[in-house]
Amino acid sequence: MKSSKYKLAAFDMDGTLLHKRSIFVVAEEIGIIDDVTKIIESDIFNFEKTVRIAKLLKGIKKHDFMKIVDTIPFNKGVEELIEKLKEYGIKTAIISAGYNLASEVVKNKLGMDLALSNKLKVDKNGVLTGEVEIYNKNIVRRKNHCRSYSICKSDALRDLCNKLGISIDETLSIGDGPVDIYMLKKSGLSFAYRAPPEVQKVADIKIDNILDVIDYI
Repeated sequence: MKSSKYKLAAFDMDGTLLHKRSIFVVAEEIGIIDDVTKIIESDIFNFEKTVRIAKLLKGIKKHDFMKIVDTIPFNKGVEELIEKLKEYGIKTAIISAGYNLASEVVKNKLGMDLALSNKLKVDKNGVLTGEVEIYNKNIVRRKNHCRSYSICKSDALRDLCNKLGISIDETLSIGDGPVDIYMLKKSGLSFAYRAPPEVQKVADIKIDNILDVIDYI
């Protein structure tokens, strides 16, 4: 096994690992895309969007949700990158503002170690209740604040470090959206992957090919 000073690589899921945003794919398939889009584009706190979208999922079978997510392709190079990270002994984790039923599918398909996201509640018959347990327990009602999201990714990254007994300087992070800014700022080495300018400016390195990460580990 090769070695690296980095012990953990934390990935955003939608747009970074997955080629498409999972909730949009699910929403399109089950016929609620217009409602979901309206919520996403609304001027409410990000954590509230997560809660409201979960309500629209009430009555959907867990199996059906996960089966739809399973059809979403990975971005080019993702599978090879995860295998390379394993060769270096680097743990891999998903930190997602999406839902656990999606992140678990992705984690298992790629053989990743950990996934942190928002937990959709499921009844005894395997049907979504419309409720969600958001990861962030310290909501801050202020726009452009990490804790205005359903998951504050800098907090989540710190939680993973505590779990694994490592320093935050021993982490890599890879993301593509505004919610990722907070973990990109905190990690030891950060990559903005096909990201807009506001995300690129906080990352150490901007990349268009996800396999470029290998050059830095």
